[in-house]
Amino acid sequence: MVEINSAIDCEHLRGEIDKFFPDVNKVYIFNEFRRLEERYLLQYSRAENEIYIIDRGIADVFVNGRYETIPSLKIDGEVFSFAEPVTKIEMDSMVNQPADFIILRDDDGKLIAERKGNCILLPISMQAFNSKLFNKIFTMLGFTKMSEEQYFTRLLMKITMSGLDGSLKDSEKRLEQSESHMKDAFNTYISHYKTVALYKRQLEGMRKFDTEKEKNIIGQIRRLTRSKYVDSMEVNGDQITIVTKPIMLSLWNIGQYKLDYKLNTPMPTIKRLSMPIIDSRVMVDSWESAEGVDGVQGFHINSNGSPCSGNYSEMLKAFWMSDMLTGFNSAIKFIKSYSKVSGPYVEYEKLLATFGYYKDSKIFIEKGKVKEVDNGVIYMWNSPEVPTTIDELKSWGLTGKKNTPNEIEKMIVESPMGVSNHLTYSIQFEDRTV
Repeated sequence: MVEINSAIDCEHLRGEIDKFFPDVNKVYIFNEFRRLEERYLLQYSRAENEIYIIDRGIADVFVNGRYETIPSLKIDGEVFSFAEPVTKIEMDSMVNQPADFIILRDDDGKLIAERKGNCILLPISMQAFNSKLFNKIFTMLGFTKMSEEQYFTRLLMKITMSGLDGSLKDSEKRLEQSESHMKDAFNTYISHYKTVALYKRQLEGMRKFDTEKEKNIIGQIRRLTRSKYVDSMEVNGDQITIVTKPIMLSLWNIGQYKLDYKLNTPMPTIKRLSMPIIDSRVMVDSWESAEGVDGVQGFHINSNGSPCSGNYSEMLKAFWMSDMLTGFNSAIKFIKSYSKVSGPYVEYEKLLATFGYYKDSKIFIEKGKVKEVDNGVIYMWNSPEVPTTIDELKSWGLTGKKNTPNEIEKMIVESPMGVSNHLTYSIQFEDRTV
């Protein structure tokens, strides 16, 4: 199985990736949403035993770019529809086309993929691909897919050889341990015999405790299914997965989140289901870098989905005590809370910007920035003790409405600060062919 290092969720394409690239060491999938500089294009194309896929990216030598929203693609007379309309990057022409550079367009002349060597650029996110579209595009790019028989034969051989090697080592270790235990068995027999009765009594008490604990958890799960915050829930053994309904943070919809918790583990995993719509490197107001926003799941949740225990010990304590109801409700409060003082993974204004609330983000900074959000209630630095009302937010010009990618590009390009700091690099900037 190919090792995949991905900035996006592409598990639904795992089988197809394995069949197209059975002999590579690793497949890197980057979420760029911008131009890929020519030096990186050449570097990635020459990589040995590695494949680089640039999700929502195009080569830097393209000109006259724009965003487009499309419901489907038509390739060789066949229509490939998306579950929802997708935003794609469209380019008209190239300057100094690199050697051996493949450009694919659909029946309507729209850009669908580019390739140079081991570097593939896709103007549409792979998250919107189904297996059939993935197969079509990568076959047209010149890659060969293994047959099902070849794939499963190779996979079975790999599993068999790995299992055999592991069994041999395990047997050798067990033999060594058994010989050691045999030498000590006679001397310890009497001691073990005396402890049997003690262990039996302990087991009887633990079984009774586990039965009561199970009843309590079942009752909590039933109550959770009726929660106004729960969209769906799945229980698989000791693994509980809960998907929230869209979460509102005052005026702003920050999308749905998925919470996974395995009983008797240190902490839950919390990940958002809504992807940011703009590159994390888009700047706001002071034009300081927002590096690190991409992949961060929340204000105090890192890219792996691990919550910061120092920010909300109440939630973690509830899960440790198997109090699922309190734990989930605390998790909702945790997602909707923010504190600049306690060191978030990302500032409030910058996370709003990545979700498309770019204009609102800039207004916040002009008003003095957000210091703290307590379960959706906002406190500003210039008035840290008094909560800011929704009417007051609206009076500042905040709308809770997302800006389109084109509107955001326009705001960046038209800003003198944006030009002086070279922030017009994304896709709409001066035509260098003139």
